[in-house]
Amino acid sequence: MITPNKKFVLLLLFAYAKMLNSRYRNKLHSLLFILVLLSFGVTMLSSCGTVKYLEGDQRFLKKNKIYLKNARGIENKSKLKSDLSRVYALRPNRKFLLIPRRYFYYKIQQKSDTTKINRWFLKHIAEPPAILDTSLIEKTENNLKLLLAKKGYFDAEVYSKTKKRIRRRSIVKYYVTPNSQTKLDSAFLVCPDSVIYNILMSRKEETFLKPGAPLSEKNYTAEVQRIVRLLRNIGYAKFNPSHIAKLAVDTTGQKTIARLEIYLEKNQPHRTYRIGNINIHHQYNYALQNQNQTDTTINEIRFIPISFEVKPKAIVPKVNIQKNRLYNINDIEE
Repeated sequence: MITPNKKFVLLLLFAYAKMLNSRYRNKLHSLLFILVLLSFGVTMLSSCGTVKYLEGDQRFLKKNKIYLKNARGIENKSKLKSDLSRVYALRPNRKFLLIPRRYFYYKIQQKSDTTKINRWFLKHIAEPPAILDTSLIEKTENNLKLLLAKKGYFDAEVYSKTKKRIRRRSIVKYYVTPNSQTKLDSAFLVCPDSVIYNILMSRKEETFLKPGAPLSEKNYTAEVQRIVRLLRNIGYAKFNPSHIAKLAVDTTGQKTIARLEIYLEKNQPHRTYRIGNINIHHQYNYALQNQNQTDTTINEIRFIPISFEVKPKAIVPKVNIQKNRLYNINDIEE
């Protein structure tokens, strides 16, 4: 029986015989030929060297593939496939210098004692073997359906096929049929706080929940961020995403209607806030914050302590917030 090691030796002998041929007398060609053969041989040996650790009918995962079916209406198919490829429950082992990282995992695990370098390899280079698991394939199918639903494809269909390859490896192919994407016919706002309601209605042309927009998590998240940002820029410093309910959708009729509700703050209308005292602490020390320290005030900005490496007068023009102005998140961040 010819073992993998013997096969590799035979390949090297074959390479040497080729080099003797006039076709491979050029040194550069010879070197390239040997390098390619060596890399191929190393990959073959490491792959075959890990098969012996498999039990029963176990197989390694070689690759995952996604195939989109009946997806003519999707504008950016490559972007959708890229997003879907991020939810695999099981991924094939990566390689290090052309060698599958599971090879180092097996080699180190079988040692009775581990050296410092082995522990480093185990932490940074080695990977537990990616062994094919039907439960993880099913989990991936569910993950794909969930992701598609978040994008508005609520009737998507997903199934998989496993193809066996040599050296006890397999490729898993996922077939995805998105079907039609659910889009909004209309959306309406519910807000007991009449002031905020009027503010948002005056800027309704900026909404991400326009008629014809996909009913997706992306659009809902963008709308929440838009509302929070808008209100924080006009004084509502404590307004946050938790004050906005999850999107309620009615599809009982022929149309898809979304309902976006904004909660009150402790059963009271939301409050606006103004900027109070502005203190700039140089070399801030929490333990000294309540102790008397030398300070100076310029343009209603208090500097603590006075001895600055950069003069306070150089800093004042760079401070965008002003006392008694409405809170504005853009100014705070700037």
